[in-house]
Amino acid sequence: MKKRNSSIFSTVLLSLVLLIDAQAASPEPISSTITDVTVYSDRALVLRTGSLSLSPGKHVISFENLPKAIDRHSIQVSGTGNAVLYDIRFLTKHLDGLDSTAHKKLLMRKETLEDSLVLCDNLTAQAQAERTFVDNITKKLTAVAQEKDTPVELDPDKWIKMVDFYRSKLSELDKETRSTVHLKRELKERLDKVNREIQDLGVQKSTMKNVVEVTVNQKNAGTLKLTLSYIVHGPTWYPSYDLRASTAKKSMTVVYNAMVRQSTEEDWKNVKLNLSTARPSVSGRHPELQPWYVQQSRPVVYSSRGLSKAKRAAAPSAMANQMFIAEEAEALGDLALEPEPVMETRSATVETKATSVVYAIKGKSTIESDNQEHRVSVTALDFPVSFRYSSVPKLAPNAYLKTKATNTSDFMLLAGKANIFMDDNFVGNSQMDQVSPSEEFWTFLGVDDGIGIEHKLIKKYHSKEGVINKKKKLIYEYLITIKSNKKNEEELVVWDQIPVSNNKEIVVSLIEPDISDKTKDIKMNEHNYIEWFFKVKPGQELKVPFKFSVEYPEGMQVDGLE
Repeated sequence: MKKRNSSIFSTVLLSLVLLIDAQAASPEPISSTITDVTVYSDRALVLRTGSLSLSPGKHVISFENLPKAIDRHSIQVSGTGNAVLYDIRFLTKHLDGLDSTAHKKLLMRKETLEDSLVLCDNLTAQAQAERTFVDNITKKLTAVAQEKDTPVELDPDKWIKMVDFYRSKLSELDKETRSTVHLKRELKERLDKVNREIQDLGVQKSTMKNVVEVTVNQKNAGTLKLTLSYIVHGPTWYPSYDLRASTAKKSMTVVYNAMVRQSTEEDWKNVKLNLSTARPSVSGRHPELQPWYVQQSRPVVYSSRGLSKAKRAAAPSAMANQMFIAEEAEALGDLALEPEPVMETRSATVETKATSVVYAIKGKSTIESDNQEHRVSVTALDFPVSFRYSSVPKLAPNAYLKTKATNTSDFMLLAGKANIFMDDNFVGNSQMDQVSPSEEFWTFLGVDDGIGIEHKLIKKYHSKEGVINKKKKLIYEYLITIKSNKKNEEELVVWDQIPVSNNKEIVVSLIEPDISDKTKDIKMNEHNYIEWFFKVKPGQELKVPFKFSVEYPEGMQVDGLE
């Protein structure tokens, strides 16, 4: 029994010794650099790597000055070396003391300014004393002349000299006083500024810094390499495109760019940059349905009882969050092993995950912490395209050129703004819809004046057919004229419409063109949109008649007719 107690005591004592050693060990700062960054829509996963030589025994290693917006629950540490990882701690510490050099300089400036203010007060007092002295001399001379019974000798030259002296001296003293007052005001402003700087420097003393301390037990003397990963909130990225279409080559180049922005207080210099389409802000678990009860309406009785039973919102799954972090960290580890080929134009590689896509940008990237947008080249994709013109002449008498392409790449083209270039000429801006791999997509390239289109109302009249059955029949006749000035045959789609009736007594009928199941080049959908498909030859002029009727009971008011 005593041996057992002795063994337990030895174990507890050894544990206490190890704990005391760990607490007593002063942290050893590790010099680390950011090597990998994965940016999401509202945050970033950052990897810091550093190494240091350690002697055998227990060590506390600290990663200093981590960003304020760090997610403490996302911190992970891995490493290589002959050591055992014991503990990882996230701490918030106060900055140590004031900057003594800056503080001393500010105190010296403050003392100099205060001495200068005292000198200004002395100059003001001296000028006031001189003014009083001059006033007293003038009063004395005047008083002596008035006390004598004999008439005062009025020597004009003497009195003029005395008056000139009096005026000149007072003017000089007033000027000195004004200059002193102005100087004193300026010195006070400078002193206030110095006092504010001293106060700000004092506030810095209580500034907090984030630190991660890692406790390891080094088995043998050697080098330990540590990698710290953490999520920091705030960074973001969104896609931007340059679409360059070539009519001669029948092709379009999609230049895929990413606009990256961050203000995490740490610059990402020469890092391996990855862009993820994952949305970590959205819960990885779908919301749960709750029973849907209906009952008879009852008067609402307000009461303070039961207020603690508030509606419960579905919380994000912690397990899903950990799986997300582990999956992305694993991806970064794999990407770090890839070679970095030297390329004139960078093109990212695509890493498809279960719920997201990661674009690994080739080479190294630098994104400074300046909250400014940095353009990063993702890739340039070439697609064969077919050109087609499209027009809605009822709304705009223009022919709009567009291209159809198929996304034959592995890249998911996210929705974003696009700059449109046609044969190396900028034609305007557009909006790119999201396009998945293998999906077809259309891109509008702007107005082409080489095809003229006119939409004209020929006549609008009431038919006499409805006189007997007490109905009105309103007929619209239009003519669409198409004129091609292009050198090649071009495809053109023209859209128009007839009204849609929401009342069975209002009957809308298409008279011309005649559409049937056998008609291939003219179609009408469920919204009564009519589509004409043409192949317009060079110099050809087409006239397209368009006619429909609206029939409704006599005396009925119909809204929506033109």
